[in-house]
Amino acid sequence: RLHIGLSPAQVEYLGSAKEILKVSRRDFSYCLAGGFDGATTVCATMIAAHMAGIAVFATGGIGGVHRGAAESWDVSADLLELARTPVIVVSAGAKAILDLPATLEFLVTAVTAPH
Repeated sequence: RLHIGLSPAQVEYLGSAKEILKVSRRDFSYCLAGGFDGATTVCATMIAAHMAGIAVFATGGIGGVHRGAAESWDVSADLLELARTPVIVVSAGAKAILDLPATLEFLVTAVTAPH
């Protein structure tokens, strides 16, 4: 089941259990159908918040374009989800380990472009 909001015991479990999956948009059906436990990425949290009628949520940082993405195409699903899902995400910004200029360019080009 998908849980919105956790008890202190559930938070402790997610932080200490050995087999917690990282759940993004693509992983919801696999995780739910298989009965696996998982913690959501910003992308998946946006989807869950929207499904629950939550209009705004806060997070420390969003994913973005990784360094070397011109070769690896490693771009966080968080960025496209910002364009897809009508939820406001309050964050400190993209994580500092990312290619911040490329992340900004991606956001300006892909996310804020008319759809």
